[in-house]
Amino acid sequence: MDEKGRKIIVESIDIGIAILIIAIGFLLVFFSFSWFNWFIERSTGIEDWLSILKFIFVITGIIIVIYGIKKIFQDLIL
Repeated sequence: MDEKGRKIIVESIDIGIAILIIAIGFLLVFFSFSWFNWFIERSTGIEDWLSILKFIFVITGIIIVIYGIKKIFQDLIL
């Protein structure tokens, strides 16, 4: 296998990892909305703490999605 073949394989693996990162970010945002809403409805006394934790998970998921998109653009452009 020559250098060009290895480069194609590495780029495709990098793009696959970036897509996986984006999927994990979307899942984190989705489950933080659905699971935390369900849990907040059934709990008493800790709603404020859970709301802050939900906000942290949503922001983390959005950051992960943005990082995955940036990684895809870097792999495709460079």
